[in-house]
Amino acid sequence: MSHLVKIKFLLSCILVCLAGCMCDTDGLMTADDLARVSLKDGVYSGRYVMQDFYKLIKAPFHDSKVVVTIKAGKLNKVEVVDLALGRFKYKYRYQIMKHPREMVEQNSVVVDAVSTATLSSFCMMQAVQDAVNKAVVAYKTESAVR
Repeated sequence: MSHLVKIKFLLSCILVCLAGCMCDTDGLMTADDLARVSLKDGVYSGRYVMQDFYKLIKAPFHDSKVVVTIKAGKLNKVEVVDLALGRFKYKYRYQIMKHPREMVEQNSVVVDAVSTATLSSFCMMQAVQDAVNKAVVAYKTESAVR
């Protein structure tokens, strides 16, 4: 293996590690956060494209699309319409596809990311958050939460 190939490989590994660090859940609603908002019942679509990192490494974008159903002010159903799984293709698909069920059970956008498929997990959570943002009607006062 030439030195140039080794350097490219090493840089790719570093960039992938940094991408995992970029997956910050700030701004995503936990169960506590969802308890503090009023959600309008209905069906909402959400989308998230993580393109800046992928432009840097010249890889396919992670484009996630979901449909979220809100019923009685809570997450009732999360359907994945499209989820780019990156270079791992379907290796981690089964584990990642547990996220929608976990989100409904926990009434939370934030779930534990699948190891080695952090970006796919993160993109799905961001797409669900996009849909939930469309359902937010109002923020509850502190006394209404208790």
